[in-house]
Amino acid sequence: MTLRHLAVVAAATIALTSSSRCAEVDLPSSAEPSWQVAMHSSYTAANTAKFDGVKSAEESDAYAFELSIGRKIKLSSSWSLLVDLGSQNIYLDSIPAARVPDEIHTLRITTGVEFKVSEKWTITGLFSPSLYRFEDVNSGDVGFSGGLMMAYRYRPTLSWSLGVFVSPNSSLSPVLPVGGLDWKINRKFELQLMFPKPRLLYQITSSWSVFAGGDLTGATFRTKDDFGTKIGFPKYNDALADYRDIRVGAGTGFQINRGIRLEVEGGYSVDRELNYIDIDKKVKFDPSPYIAASLKVFF
Repeated sequence: MTLRHLAVVAAATIALTSSSRCAEVDLPSSAEPSWQVAMHSSYTAANTAKFDGVKSAEESDAYAFELSIGRKIKLSSSWSLLVDLGSQNIYLDSIPAARVPDEIHTLRITTGVEFKVSEKWTITGLFSPSLYRFEDVNSGDVGFSGGLMMAYRYRPTLSWSLGVFVSPNSSLSPVLPVGGLDWKINRKFELQLMFPKPRLLYQITSSWSVFAGGDLTGATFRTKDDFGTKIGFPKYNDALADYRDIRVGAGTGFQINRGIRLEVEGGYSVDRELNYIDIDKKVKFDPSPYIAASLKVFF
């Protein structure tokens, strides 16, 4: 399993139940992964928020910035140690009537051990503690998730991965199956059915590609101690919540050199919501356009 495959599948749990996605750095197949850094920024345009099915008179947009740094440390021909540290920061237009906060800040570290069974099979175990906020931190602001996954390289152009992740604070399920398929159809086309970021890519030149697909991003976080008091609903103080944004779009990527890749994309946010887990209340945002850019570096 490459570090890119690990990062994409681990991101499935992190996006839904923890704090941020791992670095999804596309390394040349002949390169040995070392330090990998990913920066991702996106803007989802403002639109109406609904709380308990009632539309707010105000609108809320979302600006997100994510940063992660990771490394795969080779211990032997069969064993490797995996480490990835990531931070996610989301800025919203606060809507008190719809219980929408003004900002979300989380931190996550993912550690793991990879065992290469053979040239075709790899097994990986992951553990990911997360910090749900940066202010007034206590034991309730730390969450944990972990899982086990395996990858099979059927041939150089086709590989798949399958695993299961456990996260007690997930708003969807405490146990989440994940997996994916990476198929290089020919020299031009590649299909990446990797949750949470499936894509179809077309290689225009050796360094320039275009793509279309979907993307899921989000964070599990805890509101501030006085968030509910300030908006007139005290039970939302210290509330545990999931923020989720499902998007579809298209974009282009350029390999600036062997170690730097830049991508820009745009499309539509089709399912954006805020779920207060313990209170069992949801905020739904109407669909709206988004733009995003990312810079990926490995060295």
